[in-house]
Order: sequence, then C-alpha cells, then structure tokens
Amino acid sequence: MQYNLENYFGEKNIELDRRGRELFSGGLGCTHSEIRDQINFTGWDYGGASNRRTHRQRVAEVADSIAWDIFSTRDRYFALLESAGCLLYAPCARDVIDELLGPFIKPWPGETIGQIRLAWATKFWHFLKPDAFAIADRHVGDFFQIRESDHDRPIDEYYAVLNRVREFMLSHEDWLPRLREVDQGQASYDTKLWDKVFYMAR
Repeated sequence: MQYNLENYFGEKNIELDRRGRELFSGGLGCTHSEIRDQINFTGWDYGGASNRRTHRQRVAEVADSIAWDIFSTRDRYFALLESAGCLLYAPCARDVIDELLGPFIKPWPGETIGQIRLAWATKFWHFLKPDAFAIADRHVGDFFQIRESDHDRPIDEYYAVLNRVREFMLSHEDWLPRLREVDQGQASYDTKLWDKVFYMAR
C-alpha cells in the first residue's frame, strides 16, 4: 500500500501508527499528563492540528487545554466513548458525538473565538475506539467529496463522513481479504485499512 511507503514530516506513516497504538494501548489516559500526551500526539505528530501549519508551541498549549477539559470530567468522557458501538452496525449517537467534541472547541493562543477541531478530535477518538470512530480529515473529505462549507455544523459534517464510510465498508467487504494481504499486517484493525484506501485515492 502506498500509505505504508510514505512519510509524514520525515517519519514513516506505519511508524506513526505504531507509536499511536502504543500510546493508546491502555485506553484513555488516567492523568492529565497522559491525556495531554495523547492529545498532543494526535494533534501534532498525527496531523490533527492544521497539518503542522501552526507553530508547535501553539498546538501544545491547545492540547494542554483540551486535556484539562477531558481530565476534569474523565469518567463521563470515558463512559461516552464506551457507549459508541461498532460503526458497521450504526454511527455513534449524535448527542454523544456533540458532547465528545466539546473539549475540542478551542481558540489558538492569543485569539478569543474558539474553533472546532474536528480532524483532531476524530483522530483522538479513532485511536481510542477505532471500530466506532472514522477519521475525518482532508483525505477522507476529498475521497467522499465532503466539504466543511456544505454543512452548518461540524457534527453534520462528521455524520456525513460516518455514513459514507459505513456505506463504503459495507458495499466493499469483499475487498478486505486482498487489503489485509497487501497491507501485510501493518494495520491492527480493519477500519485503518479503509482509512488507507481513502488516503491512497487522494
């Protein structure tokens, strides 16, 4: 797969995936610093925060603020994540996604108006519960021709992504054996295989 051969800012994609799986292997962090590390990884290393067009220190500051919000209600946030079922059966409930997205509504340092960081949030959720949460980034948006400007709210955009990803997975299930063979075990879950398909079609 082309995804497996390419790099993101000098680090191989498959190495980034490996580091992410290791960082999230114990689930949602139990301390503020653990959650901050997970948020910072998905924002900076994994490209959730504007594809590194923003200074690393600004990303770190926003990551710290997001982490505090999640840590302050960790039990509730964990319960919401756990309530999300497998995407193949049905998308996660809208009210659950809306609440999970709350901590990711943040302004950059020095600004006052919060921006909703959908790609960052979905990459974070994806590592925590990959069978429930598809990544919504520019590659997926381009693949399905889903544009932020076509939706009134980010949750509407994400629901469009979830539904289109689900429909695609269900209608192309016969691709899975070949995808697994070509991937050679690099992806530890099938939803990542589909994400690689969307990436390659960019």
